[in-house]
Amino acid sequence: ATVTGLGGTRYEGIVVRTSFDIAPTLFVAPDVTEEGTGESWESPVSVTNAFALVADGGVLVLKAGRYFVTNATLTATKALTLRGGYAGETGISVALDANGRRSVFDGDEKVATVVSLSSTVAQGVIEVDRCEFVRAFKDGNTAQCFVKGGTGPATLTRCRFADSRNINRGGGRGATLSGSAASRLVMRDCVAEGNAAAATSGYCYGPFGFSISTFDTAVLENCQVVSNGMGWAAGAGRENGGASGLAIGGAKALVRNCLIAGNRGPLGSSGESTFGAFVLSGACDGSVIENCRFVANRDYYNNWGYYISGALTISASATNTPVLVKNCSFAYNSAYGAYGNKSAAALTVQKGAVSVENTIFFKNSVAASGVGRDLHVRTAGSSAVVRYCLFEE
Repeated sequence: ATVTGLGGTRYEGIVVRTSFDIAPTLFVAPDVTEEGTGESWESPVSVTNAFALVADGGVLVLKAGRYFVTNATLTATKALTLRGGYAGETGISVALDANGRRSVFDGDEKVATVVSLSSTVAQGVIEVDRCEFVRAFKDGNTAQCFVKGGTGPATLTRCRFADSRNINRGGGRGATLSGSAASRLVMRDCVAEGNAAAATSGYCYGPFGFSISTFDTAVLENCQVVSNGMGWAAGAGRENGGASGLAIGGAKALVRNCLIAGNRGPLGSSGESTFGAFVLSGACDGSVIENCRFVANRDYYNNWGYYISGALTISASATNTPVLVKNCSFAYNSAYGAYGNKSAAALTVQKGAVSVENTIFFKNSVAASGVGRDLHVRTAGSSAVVRYCLFEE
């Protein structure tokens, strides 16, 4: 082969040939009246047809707008990429929407799960970018806007999961994400907000924002988990376990630059359960929570609130499991209840060996019978080593 360039540059060498697969792509629009081929914006397919037609490893390019999912959950059991927020102009243009709109999958409170994707490790990664999943609803059991199942990895960027709602038993959840010890989860610039339960009787089970379990590593960067949990309506409803905002279990968690704020615990509880706006549990060796803000999270129990942490609870699988909390701030978090003496409003170490460094604790509060409002270690053999931290007097 001969290569020439500016100034008479010349290179002679061997010929190299390679081959690669181009992922099959379908163009999808929310306003399709007649199904097209999906080969361009002039001939798009509906989102329902796109999920039926997309090949393993395929890409759905989604025009910005609202896709109503009101009859049945959109489901795919294959590696798949959803890319939202496109202007959908002409041809195969990849220009984004001029107003920054995303592609919104809207359950309109008519389905319990809006979108469910699943893949194996062999099939490959599920990728979602610039999409929203909103308004799942269930009367009893769990409503969830988005589910990622199977054993494969996943990458979610610039996505929002919001306004899932449940009444009477179960929880309203933004996203349920599970994998395997051979897969990795990455979430960047994602938001879970306004996912809630409003039980008038029976139990409601968290978590409400993100439920993450069984990955080798779960990476969350620049994410927001805000205003999730149970409301304060009068009634017999109560939560029995789980986090009001974020739960990560059975994975090494790398959580950086995230905001956990305004998440609400229940009115009452029954039995010993682990609570908090963010609950890290199980085999989480080497987890790091860094540069995160925990603000105005509140757990309130009028019955059996045993493990009450308003903000962060670490409940590792062993007392010597190392976890690092670094460069964080805990402010205006609260934990109240008849048994509030067993947990702190900011950080509760239920089990593990936690290092807390360069962290600020400010105006966190507990019940009159409560122990340390900022930090409490519950079990023998567990520990919290504190370095270079500031506590309000």
